[in-house]
Amino acid sequence: MAVTKKTSAKKITGKFKSVPKAKLLTKKSLAKKPHSKKVQAMKSFKIYREKQPFLTTSITTQTVYWSILLIFVMLLQVWILNIQLDVIAVTDSLSVNTQSSVIHSSATKAK
Repeated sequence: MAVTKKTSAKKITGKFKSVPKAKLLTKKSLAKKPHSKKVQAMKSFKIYREKQPFLTTSITTQTVYWSILLIFVMLLQVWILNIQLDVIAVTDSLSVNTQSSVIHSSATKAK
């Protein structure tokens, strides 16, 4: 009759003092995902059609986003144009005042 040896779980010293060695060495197996790849046959010179034509007139979320962006950019352009017109008006009034003061001072010196 053969005597079987009993396996004892030795404890590891150090960081994992209370964990038996047998529990540390077991690996967890990951669940395997089923692989069901369908290979498409390669056919040359076959025209693949898109599901939706390129030029469509439907309103999508992208249409709304682009419209909002367009309105925002146009408002910024109008605001910048308004500021530029104000700056031009101020510089014109300054140049007119400067010219009139130069003409006035030269006329009083000539008298």
